[in-house]
Amino acid sequence: MKDLSIILGVLLLGYIVTSGCIDSNHAQGIAINESQAINITQMNQTAQDYFSDYFTKEEWRLVRATLLNKSTQNVNNSTYQGEFPVWKVEMMERTCACNSIKKLHVIEGYVSPYTGDVFNITTGMVLETQYDIQSCASLDCHKNK
Repeated sequence: MKDLSIILGVLLLGYIVTSGCIDSNHAQGIAINESQAINITQMNQTAQDYFSDYFTKEEWRLVRATLLNKSTQNVNNSTYQGEFPVWKVEMMERTCACNSIKKLHVIEGYVSPYTGDVFNITTGMVLETQYDIQSCASLDCHKNK
């Protein structure tokens, strides 16, 4: 019976680890995950207003969150100077599906991984060449480049 308990314990621990219940964010004491940070940013009124005005084609869009541990430049060429670590949430959408360098509509939000507080929301347009090329490359129009 003791052997069965040990086997079940090992299986349960393996399930917890592989199902994502224990991850590096948990080890850091982070309460807000990537999906939650994205949802929090999407609920911000500034982000909602910009999104409803300029985001129209889901297939031209990319949404992601990155946990940052150091300063980074945002869409308006200023530098986030708040607390770290912080979730940087980026929502971007191309202005057309043409096969050339065009402008992106961008929403960037900075969210506390501990409390879910929104520290900053920035909106604007930038040329794809001024933004992260890997972001643009993941959109349908650039996948074969």
